[in-house]
Amino acid sequence: MSISNATSGATSGTRLASYFGDRSRISWGAVLAGTVVALATTLLLSLIGAAFGGGSHTADVGSGIGLWKIISLALGMAFGGYVASRLSGTHSHLDGELHGVTVWALATLLGTVILAKALGAVIGSVVVPIDGLGGTSHSSFESTFMVERNQQFLGRNDDPTTMSPAEINDEVNSIIGSGVAGGNLSDDARTRLIALVAVQRGITKEEATRRVAQLENDAQTAIADQQKRADAIADEAARASANGARLLFTMLSLGLLGSLVGAWFGTRHKRMLHPQESHVASTTHIHSEPDHAGVRSVAVYDDAGRHVIEFLHGVNFPVSKVDLLRLARASNVSQTVAHSIEGIGEGTYVNANDVRRALGLVH
Repeated sequence: MSISNATSGATSGTRLASYFGDRSRISWGAVLAGTVVALATTLLLSLIGAAFGGGSHTADVGSGIGLWKIISLALGMAFGGYVASRLSGTHSHLDGELHGVTVWALATLLGTVILAKALGAVIGSVVVPIDGLGGTSHSSFESTFMVERNQQFLGRNDDPTTMSPAEINDEVNSIIGSGVAGGNLSDDARTRLIALVAVQRGITKEEATRRVAQLENDAQTAIADQQKRADAIADEAARASANGARLLFTMLSLGLLGSLVGAWFGTRHKRMLHPQESHVASTTHIHSEPDHAGVRSVAVYDDAGRHVIEFLHGVNFPVSKVDLLRLARASNVSQTVAHSIEGIGEGTYVNANDVRRALGLVH
């Protein structure tokens, strides 16, 4: 007797595990198919927009292209969500929309990876050749130039009147390059530059002082103008980055909304077999059916009970009350059937007769 009970329990457990194993709430095959469809559709629509708007560079056309990108992504995600929900075979709108959200998330991640790789390849193809052609030679030239300059200044005479014009010119350029161009000329460097300019130009120190001061003012004005231009470029880049972020957020948000709408339309609607309405409010059916012990019992139920029996035909037993409610909601049964199942007791039901007996349909 104990062996029989153990065998029966193992068989029931196997059937129950098989029942739940076959009812996974997500279909990754459907999600992958929907993702591929979403990406391909978005790419196709983007190419259409580029073909019609790529020949002009006006602001209106640019705004139109941005709007078309948003529409393309939303339509692509809607189509992908529809395909994923439809292929999943679910009858639940919630499960279908979750498939749509998963398609949106996976397509966004794959699109980001593909775009990053494409940009990396383009940047690499531009930067690597430039670095290979100019990097080493520039460094070598700079090192040689610094060595020559150090040798010249180590062996120079500090008296400008005894220096050659070439030496004076080199030192003037050095002071201007390191101090004036940087906007920070020290007192010693300024005094030295005045002496050099006076000898180089054959003018008095007062005139040389005036010229050096004018040179410093011009340099500082140029530096200020460059700083303003740099700040303006930085502000423009920040605005462009903010606009791009807003555009991307809008695209992704509408893409998510599109995937939800497409998944909602893609959810399968199970056809319920309802009896045609007539002037008779209720019809009683009496059947004699055997239960699981082989004893024949009399089943008495009206139209609502018949809907329950029709629902139980698609249930794999054994099953609990919670599982029956979940299956009923996923199958879009009528509220009468759902309320009837909610009224039964907790526990595991071995077959349909147990459920009918708990519902009071079997006497």
